[in-house]
Amino acid sequence: AAIGSIGYDLRRGLQYQPGVLSFLALGVLVHGVAVMLMLALPSPQRITVSADVAWPYAVILAAITWAFGHIFLLVESRTEALITARKSEDRFRKLLEDLEREHSNTRIMLDTMTDGYIRADVDGKILDTNAAYCRTIGYERDELIGRNITELKAPEFAQAVPTRVQQIVSRGHLRFSTQHLRKDGGIVDFEAAAAFMPLAEPPQLATFLRDVTKEKRVRAHYQELVNRIPAGVFRYRTQQPEGCFEYVSPRFCQLLEVDQETALESPTWLLQRIHPED
Repeated sequence: AAIGSIGYDLRRGLQYQPGVLSFLALGVLVHGVAVMLMLALPSPQRITVSADVAWPYAVILAAITWAFGHIFLLVESRTEALITARKSEDRFRKLLEDLEREHSNTRIMLDTMTDGYIRADVDGKILDTNAAYCRTIGYERDELIGRNITELKAPEFAQAVPTRVQQIVSRGHLRFSTQHLRKDGGIVDFEAAAAFMPLAEPPQLATFLRDVTKEKRVRAHYQELVNRIPAGVFRYRTQQPEGCFEYVSPRFCQLLEVDQETALESPTWLLQRIHPED
């Protein structure tokens, strides 16, 4: 009964772990059954059996109990190993599910962004990108993966890629302006923010790119209009302890007979041009 109960528990879920009390109960049960069988014999036969087989029986019974104990120890160790393996497998499966869920969430966020995103190794090989960048330059994602970033740069910017990568690696992050080529040959202006990821395998660079092509075009058009104004135009920011010029038009510099670099460097020169009474 005891062996059957233990075996049932083991088959049901590998949750039973036999110990010292189990072995003691088994030994008591087996010896108790033997004693009951001896007592069930008639008195003369009981005396004869006890005299003839008492010592051999005791030795054999002890050996059987010892054997059962070792069998249960083997079963216990195997059970614990199976339970540990099952728990490890469950933890590993949960970890994989969490990583897949995290990757899926990251992918959704990257593809929802309005700014472009490129992940590349330190040699410039593109490892990943998002939907916004693909739309901006007119390529499919599969066309970009594996290509070198220098192939997408405007010629005057492609030569600076190795130096730029070294700056990002040494500083850890960097902001800069760049130009990329569209698939149709057009040029896109980007404001970029890059970060170095040294713990990635291999070490990688993550770059976020904001398309400023329209802004740059509008700014250039505005600049052209301002430069055509006959009067001098400037933009001045008030701050402590001194203000500063953010922009001065060529006509402004011509009227005050000052070069643009000097005008933007410091506002003190302007005080020298103001009439003392003013």
